[in-house]
Amino acid sequence: MAKYRLVVYVDASCYGEDQNSIGAMVYELRKDNHLEWEQQPEKFSIGTITNSTLGEYIALEKTLQKITGKLKRNKIGLKKTEVEIRTDSQVLARQLDGTNFPSTKVKFLKCYRRIQEQLKPFKKVSVVWKSREENLAGLFLEGKLGDVGNSSEPIVLKKPESIFINVGNIFKKKVPDLINSGKSRTKEEPPF
Repeated sequence: MAKYRLVVYVDASCYGEDQNSIGAMVYELRKDNHLEWEQQPEKFSIGTITNSTLGEYIALEKTLQKITGKLKRNKIGLKKTEVEIRTDSQVLARQLDGTNFPSTKVKFLKCYRRIQEQLKPFKKVSVVWKSREENLAGLFLEGKLGDVGNSSEPIVLKKPESIFINVGNIFKKKVPDLINSGKSRTKEEPPF
């Protein structure tokens, strides 16, 4: 049986109340350790966002929508796919892996829960914090990857050397219990 591994870099830039904020993604999919396909960096609108953490959440949500759609169109089962999300937002990484509580603001919680739902079908999920200098999506937003859209050269995704915030299938075991239980929690209770 084929084994798939998806590596996703994601980032967002928020410009304030009067300007449209943007997200960026770069990803690769490997099948049995061989490169199946690689996405050139892509920018997309995330709306008018003034909070950078919310911008990161929305960028990740839109990235996952695009990627899962492509996986389904190519008949690649999510249950056979391990996903590693690489972000330069420590807040996002720590909230997604349960180290920190997610914000209690309604916009954040709704986005947080939608992301959890998007990640549940995957075989395994890990969230890796990367420094800004190692985040390909962030470098693309800053214009530091060059004009890759017209380049015939593929982007080389390096093996991560950063600290893993959490590794494991955190969403299949923990998240459904919180979502399906209908329970709410206080700040003193653990997130999962």
